[in-house]
Amino acid sequence: MPDVKNALVFPCGSEIGLELRRALGSSRHFRLVGATSTADHGAYAYADLENLPRVDAAGFLPAFEALLSRREIDFVLPAHDEVLIRLAEWAAAGGSGAEIIAPPVEVCRLCRSKNATYAFFADKLPTPRRFSPADLDRAPYPLFMKPDAGQGGRGAALVGDAAAAREKLRQSPADLILEYLPGREYTIDCFTDRRRRLLYAAGRIRNRVANGISVDSRDCPDPRFQPLAESINQAIQLRGAWFFQLREDAAGTLRLLEIAPRIAGTSGLRRVMGVNLPLLSLYDRLGLEVELIDNRLAGTAVDRALASVYRAPLDFATVYMDLDDTLTAGDGVNP
Repeated sequence: MPDVKNALVFPCGSEIGLELRRALGSSRHFRLVGATSTADHGAYAYADLENLPRVDAAGFLPAFEALLSRREIDFVLPAHDEVLIRLAEWAAAGGSGAEIIAPPVEVCRLCRSKNATYAFFADKLPTPRRFSPADLDRAPYPLFMKPDAGQGGRGAALVGDAAAAREKLRQSPADLILEYLPGREYTIDCFTDRRRRLLYAAGRIRNRVANGISVDSRDCPDPRFQPLAESINQAIQLRGAWFFQLREDAAGTLRLLEIAPRIAGTSGLRRVMGVNLPLLSLYDRLGLEVELIDNRLAGTAVDRALASVYRAPLDFATVYMDLDDTLTAGDGVNP
């Protein structure tokens, strides 16, 4: 195994950034540096924290390149879709100093646009039926409308008639107009190595979603997932951890919702099952041969809720404790 490498996570306070901290923070092979543009939970999760301008700010790239040099960063793990696109473009334009954990920029752009994704895969995978504004008076309602490059369900809406659809278009003229898919929704967590071999594809059902994030998810083996994962992997040049989402239509047919060339925020479920996707992605970039050993704990579930972390302005050298329930709980130690 090579020497310890420095890995930058940006933005470290996103749900993806926090999952990267959980997945990589205990590795003896990588030293994590978090970077943020705003005051958020990243300050509690990352002991080593840096500040960067927003990715769309004029001064972002000079500050980013200076940080790479000053901290001797080897790898950058983008933790937001817009950051992923920006850094993939930077790398494609000759940016150097660290390796971006992302596929080629053209793949990032394709995956960022749902309309482009549906058009590209229309003859390869079942995709949602799309409608134009001219179809609104005769379309089968309800319809589902969402931004072309959105994330986390932001701006998405179910519309029940043509008037509601036109009002949504008035507010967001670039929205996609899609058939409504009433069935179950799944995320398929995947891993592709540097030889473009799909080494892992495992599905989980999204039972409860909050702010577009799956906060209750359960491992869900289904033979329908693997052929779809293989088709995507053969069609575009993915590498490392990635995922795609599916939803059943009224007849139970799985239709593609999106593809993302990064980990999903709830992919930590896979770590419990023995597959650390972010760590595998970094090992692959180092040229190491990896073998995935899934614990095959079918039905493993994760449920997430808000957690509290406290920071108090205390400065002390000695602590005195009485031997009572500050130290004990029942017959054991109170941790």
